[in-house]
Amino acid sequence: MKHDPIVEEVRKYRDQFAAKHHYNFEEIFHSIKMLEKKNKRIVHLPSTGKKCA
Repeated sequence: MKHDPIVEEVRKYRDQFAAKHHYNFEEIFHSIKMLEKKNKRIVHLPSTGKKCA
């Protein structure tokens, strides 16, 4: 596979974000929901288009 520096950068930041939350899905999810409230943005589930609770 061809090396893509953008993909590598995204993976690096994704891993840093997960590490910050101890790779715990509930902590990651809660953090994202707090960011949504702070930034007034909503993240939708890609498969259904429904809002996350």
